[in-house]
Amino acid sequence: MRNIAILLALDAACDGTTDETQGEVTDADQDGYLAPAWGGDDCSDLDPSIHPDAPEHCDGVDEDCDTVVDDAPVDGASFFDDGDLDGFGAPGTSVTACEIAAGCPTTISTATTPTRP
Repeated sequence: MRNIAILLALDAACDGTTDETQGEVTDADQDGYLAPAWGGDDCSDLDPSIHPDAPEHCDGVDEDCDTVVDDAPVDGASFFDDGDLDGFGAPGTSVTACEIAAGCPTTISTATTPTRP
């Protein structure tokens, strides 16, 4: 992980020259992403596992800072549309999620293969 430190320079006299330094911008959790206060997009600069490129997990936390919790989790299940209710999902209808979303039809299968053996 890299440590990001940027010095902010100010033109306090408004004369076109930099004449003051206003502190150091740091990446507190050293994950390579700055907090929004420093112009970055790390939604939790105190946790290195949370940043815009982090993988999502089924844990109720928005790890990738997109304001959606547990979307496309790496540890989720594959759900398939089972419109004919035969217990086998239709090919090409796979969605990875932690659970079936509220309001979804019950014609969803968690079969590991969407085709018949």
